[in-house]
Amino acid sequence: MACRTINAMAEAEPPKEKTITMSPINVENAPGVRSLTPSEIATAVRSHREFAGMKQVTLAQLAGVTERTIQRLESGQRMDDQTLRDVAVALGLASQSFVDPIPTGAKVTPSDAMPQGALQKYFSEMVAFDRWANEAVLSWLETHPEDTEMTRIFAHLIAENHPWLYVLRGADVPSEVNPQPNWTLTECRAQFGPTMDDLASFVADLDEPGFATVVHSSNPAGVIFENTTMEVLTNLLVHAEHHRGQIVSIIAKETGDYVPTVYMSYLRCRS
Repeated sequence: MACRTINAMAEAEPPKEKTITMSPINVENAPGVRSLTPSEIATAVRSHREFAGMKQVTLAQLAGVTERTIQRLESGQRMDDQTLRDVAVALGLASQSFVDPIPTGAKVTPSDAMPQGALQKYFSEMVAFDRWANEAVLSWLETHPEDTEMTRIFAHLIAENHPWLYVLRGADVPSEVNPQPNWTLTECRAQFGPTMDDLASFVADLDEPGFATVVHSSNPAGVIFENTTMEVLTNLLVHAEHHRGQIVSIIAKETGDYVPTVYMSYLRCRS
């Protein structure tokens, strides 16, 4: 999948605006069912998009429509059935989700479209798991002769959070922030707690729309990228899992020890 950069997105040819031609929905005479109203569809689309941490422009690109179409859809304007199908598929839903009739007495509310607080709960849980798994690795390292390579990997695992936490807060990354530090195990321990606390605090302070907030970062070549907060948090968690796997593999190969760092082990230790 190609990287999304601001420059690339600006140069991309925008999709054509879809013409609003309504196909008849023959549910008026069907007993006990009705069509979703434009307002209900708007609520559902917006809730699913925000839950996915997706920007309107991203949803538009995935659905093959213009960003203006998504804006109109989410404002409660009526759309043709094919547009609704395309948007549903882009959101990972069944194509008929916004087209098929529902029971006459049913009402669609934001809480029906997506449970409130679901993202908050999920990422708080994943950050807690991340801390537990990192602690398991660090504790093993501290009770064995120091290994330069494993210490280097663990130091990077922790330090990688530092620049991204600045990005997530919309701040410039100080030049002294180094995601590849040459820390000792003692220094890793000193950095570990405050870093995990900072990540947990950031997630705890987010509301649901905050996960869809767009942040900007750049690579060494100066190319600017934009991502949602949820995308950055997911990257940090996956990044940590990758490097824990490296260390656990080295431990198993060199000592035969098994350090449990998988999510099921976390759940069993917690219960």
